[in-house]
Amino acid sequence: MEGAAIVISILLAFAIDAWWDERKDSKFEDEAILGLVDEYEGHVRSLQIAKDLHLRIHRAVASLITACHTGTYQSDEFDIDQATFWLLVPPTTDLGSGVLDTLMSSGQIKLISNKQLRFQLTEWESVLDELKDDEQNGSKIVHEIVAPYLTQHGVPVAYTPSTSEAIVDAPIHVAERKLAMDVVAQKNLLSDSEFLSILELRYTRLAHTTVEFNRVTSAIDSILTALRTSIDR
Repeated sequence: MEGAAIVISILLAFAIDAWWDERKDSKFEDEAILGLVDEYEGHVRSLQIAKDLHLRIHRAVASLITACHTGTYQSDEFDIDQATFWLLVPPTTDLGSGVLDTLMSSGQIKLISNKQLRFQLTEWESVLDELKDDEQNGSKIVHEIVAPYLTQHGVPVAYTPSTSEAIVDAPIHVAERKLAMDVVAQKNLLSDSEFLSILELRYTRLAHTTVEFNRVTSAIDSILTALRTSIDR
């Protein structure tokens, strides 16, 4: 009987330890999920801001393409200097993933009990990388093709859409040049087939990046749904 009591006490101690460990793991998982919800809700807001900027650039490029086809620039949203400015902007999206990075680097991602959610979280970075790669390709087009073309052809690019912050602190002899004020420069630019080809390249790449934005948005929505379901379990 004494031996049996010892065995029972040992088994009970193991059971208590296992129960305590499981309880700690469950508490950690709950806290991790709440942290991930906050993180991905922040991603939703940040991604929307980035996507709005991206679509603005896309519309600006479209307005320039239309002008090339018609020979006259007309847009209710941008003047020609604003459109040219946005053509030169190469945005990048950096959402950051502090909570997820910590879980991944520490190996504690395994404590997320929902297998599908765990898979989505481990695949998240690869989905985001597709968007980043697309944006980097767009940036290369801006720096290696668009900017050299505009500077080589003397197209005014020192203008910014919100007044003229870029030259406010410049020496007094530096004057702002606007494409809208130079009819000849406008005509030459809009009739140049090389410029149209550059615009079409930029437009096509931007359209593909929109697809990647939508993929990232869909991934975030799916992850948030799984996270909230885990909270309600």
